[in-house]
Amino acid sequence: MEMMSEQWIKEKYDELLPEQRQDYALVSLKIKQLRRLNILYGRGFVDELILEFHNALLEAVENKGYAAYLQHGYYNLLLQLPEKRDDYSLVMWFSEILHKTYYLTDKRFEKIVYCGLGVYRLEDNVIDFYTAQYYADICRTESKERDFLISHVEFYGSSYQDIKLNAQEYRRRFDDALHNKHIHLYLQPKVNLKTKEVESAEALMRWIDPELGLLPINEYLPVLEESGQMNLVDCYIFEETCKVIEHWSKVYKKEISISVNVSKSTFVYPFFLNEFEDIHKKYDCKKECIELELIENIILNQSERVKEVVDEIKKYGYRVSLDDFGSGYSSYSVLCNTPFDAVKIDRSLFLDHTNPKEKILAKHIIEIAHELGMEVVAEGIETKEYVDELTQIGCDYIQGFYFHKPMPVEEFEEIFIKNKVLK
Repeated sequence: MEMMSEQWIKEKYDELLPEQRQDYALVSLKIKQLRRLNILYGRGFVDELILEFHNALLEAVENKGYAAYLQHGYYNLLLQLPEKRDDYSLVMWFSEILHKTYYLTDKRFEKIVYCGLGVYRLEDNVIDFYTAQYYADICRTESKERDFLISHVEFYGSSYQDIKLNAQEYRRRFDDALHNKHIHLYLQPKVNLKTKEVESAEALMRWIDPELGLLPINEYLPVLEESGQMNLVDCYIFEETCKVIEHWSKVYKKEISISVNVSKSTFVYPFFLNEFEDIHKKYDCKKECIELELIENIILNQSERVKEVVDEIKKYGYRVSLDDFGSGYSSYSVLCNTPFDAVKIDRSLFLDHTNPKEKILAKHIIEIAHELGMEVVAEGIETKEYVDELTQIGCDYIQGFYFHKPMPVEEFEEIFIKNKVLK
């Protein structure tokens, strides 16, 4: 059996003319469960299986392109695609190729060989071989079916998007974005339900790239959290908040309370409050105007740590609130054992105002919070029905699109500080 190398198939790849490329795909193919088969039947059996499979695969791709054996059960295929190239037709086409590897000459190997395929269609993209190989590999290895005892085909850019590549790009660009102030402070007003005035706000981050515009927060936030870079974001937003509070106090004699989120990576860092305190010392702003929000799903099962952190926050002089209460992790013991100043009811409890159970649950949360000496903020309120209902059952503040969306600091200042138009 002639084992063609990676260098060999790379040369075939490089020989493709630009006008030929759109007819080809680079495929990452891996025989699945080889380790399991090796344990069950031994290395000799697996070596014979690979030899049988290799011969069957070469026959299956004959006149369709090239196959190179890279290492133990791992191939790269450079295949000329059929005329019909919609996803369904291509799945059937690849299934026909794989079908010829199911029924091998040696009956010992019948129906125990399954493969994972990652397909990168070259189209008009003039990229180097190793980048195309990466796209095909990552597509195959990130498939949801990769661990199942079945064969599967994934198409890069169609059934699979390279999330990890995007993640790497976010990590790479983040430091420059922070340094060049492409990370912006936005404020979402909180409305006092008794006065209907804006007396406080929540600090939020927005990443506005000079070329790409506003980046989707649901994409980059988990990446920054996982990489630990959210600690830098938290410190940055905390400092921008201190600046704003100081500026409004000095220039307009106006004090607005602003809450700042504490991310998971910041919460688990034991000295984050020392960093916050060092930042605060640079500004002349009242600590009572700063509230730190702890997200509910990161503090459960850490009751001792939570109590320590909350006590330390209050010792420093800041307010502290429990965010996203009711998001699915709720434990009333967190409220009972921790001296929060406020609790924020998660938007998931305000999805259907016609559901009487929603109102009952919200009413009990508000009553319990008030009896424990806590203020209550309802998040994600978008309809008048909820405003009226929450006013009736005694909620203190509302935050949501019904009144105001998050806005740049300059816009908030123009509406609620300079003009004092409190709606």
